[in-house]
Amino acid sequence: MRVIGVADLARSAAFYRNVLGFEIREDGSAFEAVSGPARLHFGEPSRSSSVFFETDKIEDMHAAISARGGFPSRSKKSIGSR
Repeated sequence: MRVIGVADLARSAAFYRNVLGFEIREDGSAFEAVSGPARLHFGEPSRSSSVFFETDKIEDMHAAISARGGFPSRSKKSIGSR
């Protein structure tokens, strides 16, 4: 399992819970963000990490993140032509 290092665990957990809609499972000095089959483990930073999401319902995901106060990027390619 890979650990995604973050500088502020509480702030990161709040973002993944409140903006991205993940369930947060705390584990002492780390936490796990869970959404369906997706499981991300976060801990203290040791090096940089990247996270990518894949979905067949990009418009629904974009709308849900926006509704929770997030600012997802928008492009004609990723959201469809509008």
